[in-house]
This record gives sequence, C-alpha cells and structure tokens, in this order.
Amino acid sequence: MNRFQVGKYLFRAGYIIIDVVVLLIVAGPILGAATPQFTPHNELGAGLDLSSLQPQVQQMFSSGSSIATATTVEVPAFNNWFLPANLGLSIGFSVNGNTVYQTPVSTIQLAPFSSGLLNITVALSPSQVAQIQGQSVMGAGTMVVREGQFWTITVDLGQG
Repeated sequence: MNRFQVGKYLFRAGYIIIDVVVLLIVAGPILGAATPQFTPHNELGAGLDLSSLQPQVQQMFSSGSSIATATTVEVPAFNNWFLPANLGLSIGFSVNGNTVYQTPVSTIQLAPFSSGLLNITVALSPSQVAQIQGQSVMGAGTMVVREGQFWTITVDLGQG
C-alpha cells in the first residue's frame, strides 16, 4: 500500500467517525420528542412526559375552586442522553379557534442521565375565565428540546 491509499482510508475512517458523532448528537432530542408518541415509557433521548399534562388541566377546570387563581402544572422531564438538555413547554387554551390564554415558555435544564419536574404556572384573568366557562376548551402547546448548544427542536403539540 502506498501513502495515497493509507491517506484515503484514514480520511474515510475520520469521515465515518464524524458522521457517528453527529448522529448521536442529533438522535437525543429526536428520540426524546418521538418516543412519548409511540411508547408508554420515556426511555430514550431527552423530552417531556406529556401524559401527565391532560389530567392536571382537566382537574384545574373541573375543580370547585376558582380557576382564576394561579395554578402550577407539573410535567415530568427526562434526559436519558449523554449531553445536557434544556427543555421547554408552553401550553395554551382556545375557544372556537381563538386563543384565550397562552403560558410563557417554562424551561428546565437537565444534566445527562437525569430527570426533574417542569413547572408551568397558569394564571387566568377573570375575563379569560369568563370566556372559557361553559365552552369547549381546546388545548395546544409547543415543546422545545435543546441539546447542549448543538440543536433545538420545536414540536407543535397541536390541538388536544
């Protein structure tokens, strides 16, 4: 083998290593955003367990207490990946297609292979409560997964 062939093989090996590293960096947030949609347990990547969100919001609207007071909704967050992750969530309520209330984006930063709770404060004004009462309320939201300084993935959660 001459030097040209050795250089060619070294270049190919380096190219493959770089591809694998890029794939691993990208895979974390993609898996974290996709696995809750397909599996009951969040075992891969970084993301939010949104299954706990709906019961809390339903309880908020069906409780005997006034929903005009600030309420905290807790969403479990996980980072089962080797890079730190910054996770964010914003939820909103709409009546007849018009957004009545939208929370600011709440964020949590997680170290590799850790979990925590993302707290979202919902504080409806009396006029917003009046718009919502007696109506069919739809929920929507946006989930943001940011892994290190490499990637940001925003997932539109649609109407629910």
